[in-house]
Amino acid sequence: MAGWHGIQLDQDPVHVLLERRVPWMVHEDVFSSQSFGIGAWPDQGWKLHISATPVSAVEVLDRALDVLVASGTRFKVVSSRNLLAAMNSGAFGATQIGKFITVYPTDDAEAVRLAVALDRATHGRAGPRVPSDRPLRQGSLVHYRYGSFRLLPESITAEHADGGYDLLDPDGRLMEDVRLTFYRRPPDGIIDPFEAAGVRITPPPRSRLLHDRYLIVDALGQSARGGVFRAVDVGVRPARLCLVKEYWHDVGLDAYGRDARDWAVNEQHILTRLTGDPALPCWFDSFEQDGDSYLVIEYVEGTSLDRVITEHDPIRNRLELSDVIAVGLATADALAHLHENDIIFRDFKPANVVETPEGGYRLIDFGIAYERRRTNSPPLSIGSPPFYPPEQYLMQTPAPTDDVFAWGAVLHYLAAGEVSIESLSAQDDFLEPFRRKPVRELNALLPPAVAEVIDRAVAWAPSERYQSMRAAQAALARAAPQGAPDVTIERSISTAAPQPPPPINSATALALAREVGDALCRNAVEEAGGLCWERRFDRSERTERGPDLYGGAAGVGLFLAELGRATGDERYLSAARGAARWLSGPVWGRGRSQHGFHNGEAGIAYFLLRLADLLEQPGYIDAAIMRLRRLRGATCPTVDLMYGSAGTMLGSLACHAVTGEAEFMRDARTIGDHLLTTALPLDDVNGCYWEVLSAFPGGPVAPYLGLLHGSAGIGLALAQLADRTGDERYLRTTQAVAELLKSQGIPATGRQAVDGVAIAWPVSVGEDRPRMQAQCHGAGGIGQFFLRLDRLVPDPSYQSTAQAAARAVIAQSCADTSSGICHGISGAGHLMLDCYQASGQPQWRKLAYEFAYSLANYRVPDQPGKYFMQDGRTVSPDLMIGYAGVGSFLLRIANPADAPDPILGRLPGAGNAREWGGNESVRENATRASRQAE
Repeated sequence: MAGWHGIQLDQDPVHVLLERRVPWMVHEDVFSSQSFGIGAWPDQGWKLHISATPVSAVEVLDRALDVLVASGTRFKVVSSRNLLAAMNSGAFGATQIGKFITVYPTDDAEAVRLAVALDRATHGRAGPRVPSDRPLRQGSLVHYRYGSFRLLPESITAEHADGGYDLLDPDGRLMEDVRLTFYRRPPDGIIDPFEAAGVRITPPPRSRLLHDRYLIVDALGQSARGGVFRAVDVGVRPARLCLVKEYWHDVGLDAYGRDARDWAVNEQHILTRLTGDPALPCWFDSFEQDGDSYLVIEYVEGTSLDRVITEHDPIRNRLELSDVIAVGLATADALAHLHENDIIFRDFKPANVVETPEGGYRLIDFGIAYERRRTNSPPLSIGSPPFYPPEQYLMQTPAPTDDVFAWGAVLHYLAAGEVSIESLSAQDDFLEPFRRKPVRELNALLPPAVAEVIDRAVAWAPSERYQSMRAAQAALARAAPQGAPDVTIERSISTAAPQPPPPINSATALALAREVGDALCRNAVEEAGGLCWERRFDRSERTERGPDLYGGAAGVGLFLAELGRATGDERYLSAARGAARWLSGPVWGRGRSQHGFHNGEAGIAYFLLRLADLLEQPGYIDAAIMRLRRLRGATCPTVDLMYGSAGTMLGSLACHAVTGEAEFMRDARTIGDHLLTTALPLDDVNGCYWEVLSAFPGGPVAPYLGLLHGSAGIGLALAQLADRTGDERYLRTTQAVAELLKSQGIPATGRQAVDGVAIAWPVSVGEDRPRMQAQCHGAGGIGQFFLRLDRLVPDPSYQSTAQAAARAVIAQSCADTSSGICHGISGAGHLMLDCYQASGQPQWRKLAYEFAYSLANYRVPDQPGKYFMQDGRTVSPDLMIGYAGVGSFLLRIANPADAPDPILGRLPGAGNAREWGGNESVRENATRASRQAE
């Protein structure tokens, strides 16, 4: 955003024009809005976006106002040039680029009329493409998409911009209004009025080969400036793998008239000036197409450091000390080499560091690199928050100390994790850099000498930092422990010393579970005639009131209902009824159509079915039936338990067990048959797996192995279907999943509390390094899958594999810094109890008690019943990652021989409590009890 800082709003030319022409508009932090108009305000429809650059903004707005004011149309405008510069640079997310003016037409006919008039009025002016929308014609500033007409909050962020469940499909079901970085057609049945009226001009189709020689084989990512693609260059012999970088026109425009295409020119200049330097990628080619620039360079094999961190530990985002030092030394050497060639990198961040297959590290993305002493031009852009120094934010002349600060900021993040950058959430301007706390305040286990190097590197004043990267590199080399074993980098949970907890037994566990129930009752929010809970997120004060088992009212209500049944306390049962009212009330009454068990309608239906059983009130069953029927015909993009069709199948099976209605078994078998046809074989072990699509827009497709997200969970659902139907096809596929999982296990080391081998798992098929071993990914959930399969098809290898998985969870437990079920101590405890119920061996019950005892370290001081999630700050009531999940584990500890997992249920045939799908349905049991009560 070079050159746009510091402009006062009342002096900004966009604001001045609005005040002159539409003085009644409401000016807020990001947008100025004209919220009243001539026609009706529909809930959803075809909205228009008009793009502009900071340079063209005033003229584009002036011309657009001629059309909009005359027609009495509602619209909003980015309220200043510097905010538009930030938006077009991707500061609000790539989906928001170019959205200078947003127009809300009354109906389709007005949308078409306005689009034509606005296109004519703004023709020939400059503006970027809007990634989430469809341009009216090639080169037009007018774009359109179908979406909600709900105005976003003024505290707009990339998360807000991704939308929510605020659209109705043609059948009246709620659907997600997702903004993607490409245009997505609306649901079937919604006609594109611009195509129908013939005003949308389709651009000519592109050749399969970009620039007649580059075959795109993979999209690696997309930033605010353009895309990054892996391609094959067929214009040389032999053909070679390469990287194609796309730079969009009019994106990131600064006060000097430079945009992202100038980054391409700059990167080409840097790479060609140092041709043959092994530290830099090789430049191959450059060209332009449709006004955008393209750079073709060497494809650097490896994984970006931000992905390495996430895959190593996706919850805590940390590395081991030896890895932190290795990254620090290698990247310091690379940066020092650049400085010795008079180049300041200026954009050092985890995404721009690639770990190569050989274990080395290389720098990528030289778009804003600066040639020191060789240019008089001002620097391009300001790099990427939160890693750049204060002088770079102020666009001062680049110096080596800029990269020293960024290098130190990255090491600070690697050593302390997410908490290293928590200050971002408290800043008014999230682009502004901030001072780092001494790193040992966030991670007391970091060696003092290493911490001293990092703290000096991130000193606020450049004069207090190392004056060269060579000096920083030498200091880190001296500070590195010599011959020391790997030390895991982790944060302390709380600065306050926990009070010694009482010994855990059934009575104390139940008392602690009741404390959690009391806290949930106190913190319930009354809304729309029911009860819900504010879910909190790491590193932010942002909250949401969600419906799901994983993190919403269904999960909290499920725990409270189980607690109420166990204790007979009407307060907990009443709160569970309140959750059911909210889930069935006006907030969600239109019916959301999301598949999945942990996050989806099937899980909410499961909660309602359990409520019918626990309260012996059959009316809740009808609400569950309606939830599941809403899913028929709704798109299901993925196949896992969490968000996909396997989760929906579990809900259908539960509903069939309760009601006996054949329609739900038909639904389950339809999904099961689809899963059979989409399974991918791994022939060398007679196994199978599935490619799982991320539930998040633009996320990866990966062959995940775990329970919530991968093949283990799909296998669990198919096992239940096989058990209910007796169909050998489903059972054979489940057993093939078991063979796949056995083949992918890797021996684990660590705390050895139980004799025997320990087996851990990677996140995906074919990976050679185990990551987090939890219920969502890894040994925690995979062990639960094998125990349940063993009860259906007894096989000594299944229970032994499950116990080996439990040992891996124990081995990891000393490094756990989370309290919940999904990836924490409570989930580990549930696996121990499953092992105890399956084997009868008291050692597993003893380990479950040890896990329950260790939860005392997470208790929130002076707030009984509340537990920190993982970072000593965030507290949330969620079932899967919050303190409702802690309560569910404590409640189960109170009855370790019989109590089931809160979501997966009991082991088949375990215990004496009532099971789904017995000779009499739950509806019949509940109806009989209700009549007896009357």
